Amino acid sequence: PALKNFNLILTPDTRVNELEKYFREKAEIFVQVYRKSGNIWLQTTATDYMTLAEVEKLSELMVEKPESAEKEDYHEQL
Repeated sequence: PALKNFNLILTPDTRVNELEKYFREKAEIFVQVYRKSGNIWLQTTATDYMTLAEVEKLSELMVEKPESAEKEDYHEQL
């Protein structure tokens, strides 16, 4: 398949689910956003409704927690 051209404009207010949907509809690519939590990357399934700024802030807060507080899973636990 041919690669499609499209414009992507991201703002801090862009929601994770909107970004994933945009790629799916415009580029026919399925993407999944991840966020860093301590030393691991978590799939954002539980926070898809959040904005990119909110997810970034959540990642920053998780860095401040001790590593033992993180569950050994690669999906978010809320």
